[in-house]
Amino acid sequence: MTTWKRVPAGVKAWAKSLWEDGFKIRRDPANSDDVLAWIPRKGVLLAKYGKWVGADRSTYMVYMCYNYVTRDSRGAGISEQLILSLCNECTRRWGPVRFMFELQHVPRSLRDATPILRFSYVWIPFLSVQTPPRWVPTSDMRMLAGYRGFHTAQWTGYRAFEYKGMKVVLDPHNDVVYYDDYASLLSFDGLPIAGAYCRVFSPLGGVRVYVENMYFEPELTFKHHLLV
Repeated sequence: MTTWKRVPAGVKAWAKSLWEDGFKIRRDPANSDDVLAWIPRKGVLLAKYGKWVGADRSTYMVYMCYNYVTRDSRGAGISEQLILSLCNECTRRWGPVRFMFELQHVPRSLRDATPILRFSYVWIPFLSVQTPPRWVPTSDMRMLAGYRGFHTAQWTGYRAFEYKGMKVVLDPHNDVVYYDDYASLLSFDGLPIAGAYCRVFSPLGGVRVYVENMYFEPELTFKHHLLV
């Protein structure tokens, strides 16, 4: 495992193909300093270091994301190996830190667990207006500074648009993750295709965020958990 900027080109291309197939990404979602763990031909997992911005408190943590195991390797504990190894590496890089896992389909083993954080939202189909372009791209991502949720240092793969003071942000999947209000969505024409999804915060949302503290004793558990 290593930082994304040092991952071999072939492994990068393979990881992107897995993410495109499994998560429908449209742009590279990895920052140069994100850490990638992989087992050749079996699976990948990405770690992003950043800050959780909450309603009443904020804290630094590592967001584990884009976990994908190839179809032939599922059920063999690959995800567990990737997670433990990557958590160990992140602890070495950033010291004791919380790890965040965002789950939409909660496994049976976690049904009795209480999520430390809950990020409730639902995805609704969204049709981009197909008109002569009015919304213009912008590199200014400051509108996300106070936005609740996980914030990475770099917004690789995200695209922002502006029109008459209104702003819309698309994630690497081309889903709408930020908008000023519903009026901005009604006129948004920044998508090359008509269909997409829009994130709407709701008490009916089923997404839960679990935070796990993992501690590793360098001499005892590092060799046990680190992938070779």
